[in-house]
Amino acid sequence: MGALPLLRWINDLSTPESPVLPYFIEVSFEGVKESPVEQFFNNVPTSFSLKNEQVDKLIEAGRQLLRNNPDF
Repeated sequence: MGALPLLRWINDLSTPESPVLPYFIEVSFEGVKESPVEQFFNNVPTSFSLKNEQVDKLIEAGRQLLRNNPDF
């Protein structure tokens, strides 16, 4: 993601009373160390199509990664 969309979002969402300040948090699948979960994601094919179960598990993994991230 480039800086221009981020700057546009900041400009669009900020108000004088409530400025939006960006904050980046890095998450990656390296943070998923549970063997069955890690194996599941390693077996998801690289395509532009995901099954509903794969989407649900990706969303849950993202939640867990954010919850376990000390910066978040």
